[in-house]
Amino acid sequence: MEGEVIDFIKLKLGYIVLDTSESFDLIGTDGLDAETFFNDFERHFNVNMTSFEFDRYFSKEDPFHKLLRNKFKFFGKQKHFSIKHLIEVVERSEWFDPV
Repeated sequence: MEGEVIDFIKLKLGYIVLDTSESFDLIGTDGLDAETFFNDFERHFNVNMTSFEFDRYFSKEDPFHKLLRNKFKFFGKQKHFSIKHLIEVVERSEWFDPV
């Protein structure tokens, strides 16, 4: 499953994963691009994403949300996850918050 998720990330985002412990934030995807990726991810891997709170991980496109996201990251309120976590989500067929 690991290889499939890594290939999917490369195909959809053009990012080459070298270490699955990397934070997804390193990819630099946000806003509409992130939203599109996770819609495609849900369909491609048949994952239940109903408990995924997009706004806790990514900002919207407008500058106001980007500013808030930077503030949340500074104060530790923005959530993060690794590539390995995405692999585990696919294996469970359901989103769960990282520990």
